[in-house]
Amino acid sequence: MNDFINTQLNNKPTKGYLAFIIVFLCLGVGLIIGISVYGAIISAKLKNFIVTTGTVVDYKITTSWSGSNHGAGSSVEAYAEIAEFEVDGTIYTVKNSISSTGGVKSIGDTVQIAYNPENPNDCIFITQNNKLGIIIGFVIGVVFCIFAGCMLIGYCVRYTEWKKQNSA
Repeated sequence: MNDFINTQLNNKPTKGYLAFIIVFLCLGVGLIIGISVYGAIISAKLKNFIVTTGTVVDYKITTSWSGSNHGAGSSVEAYAEIAEFEVDGTIYTVKNSISSTGGVKSIGDTVQIAYNPENPNDCIFITQNNKLGIIIGFVIGVVFCIFAGCMLIGYCVRYTEWKKQNSA
């Protein structure tokens, strides 16, 4: 076993491994930047938007297949609330951009909606998932960057050791 480890340490680290590290790092940085921009857009919208109450009138149901049960799979339905709200006597209908398999409001329940006073069709549902999705995406991006950073440090140490052994 020690011979295998020493042989691996004596080999030059591959460019493919470095490319893998760079892809991981780019994914992490991309997630962090993308989520930060999305979060800034949502925050800017909420700052200038007016919050009102809407009523759930229907759902958009999407069906997908889960690969559970060793490939047998089963259908899973996700629900996105469709709500109506009124601004200056005009009724607007909006679909929630976030679908969920559970915990959706019932028809007739009220929801919080933020809308642009200049264009009420430009609106978003205000839910706990708005901030939760941003936080989860940001954390995943940070984890990818940390993982890539650790791999990059290992790559550099291994390359330095290989360089020392081959220059002697």
